[in-house]
Amino acid sequence: MERFRNRPLDGQYPYVPLDAKPVRVRYDGRVVHKAAAVAIGVRQDRSREVLGFNVGGQRDLRDLRRSSCGSSWGRDCEGYGW
Repeated sequence: MERFRNRPLDGQYPYVPLDAKPVRVRYDGRVVHKAAAVAIGVRQDRSREVLGFNVGGQRDLRDLRRSSCGSSWGRDCEGYGW
């Protein structure tokens, strides 16, 4: 997983949608609600590539969206309204 998350991203992604789905996960012996998020990069030729994913709380998802332009998920995403 770590190698996937830290891999270099080649090319440009003019469109980077971020989507999340609510899931229940076991955490510290109890079942809690989390958000499973995925970022997908769409290239000029419309091919798609999974750029990253994360499982966290809803607050984590808001923070991820705010900070994704500086992370391994959203490099070079200036101007995409994030």
